[in-house]
Amino acid sequence: MDKEILLMKKKAYREKNKVKIAKYRRQYYLKNRDKEIAYAKKYNHNNKDKIDITSKIYRQSEQGKLVHKTAKNKRRRNMKTVEILPNIFSEEVLMNLHHINNLLVVPLPTKVHLKVLGKEHKKHCKNAINDYYCINIDKLFGG
Repeated sequence: MDKEILLMKKKAYREKNKVKIAKYRRQYYLKNRDKEIAYAKKYNHNNKDKIDITSKIYRQSEQGKLVHKTAKNKRRRNMKTVEILPNIFSEEVLMNLHHINNLLVVPLPTKVHLKVLGKEHKKHCKNAINDYYCINIDKLFGG
């Protein structure tokens, strides 16, 4: 009985003092930032399997799919296309545009552009641009 009353009082206090609590938490975080980051790293390292399973379940849920779809569409909406190099390939070759950043693109053959996906995609495309156009994108744009 006493626990229920205490819980109700806690809830009422939190609802009344949301701004005050948020301000306190922010100050606490700034003061103890290094400790909190170290704790989070340690927790993530020790519970990697549990986090992976939870993340997988979320990604496969309807809400997770919707969030991913929304983020992907927003990214695509914000991307512009300004070709910085001409298309040096013949008309018969299917082409894709590879984004160097959110604005600049370079034409690459579809087979080359889609050969490697995932974490190695950018590295592979930079090498292909270097091979075809003899331009080092890293030196040119500092990326």
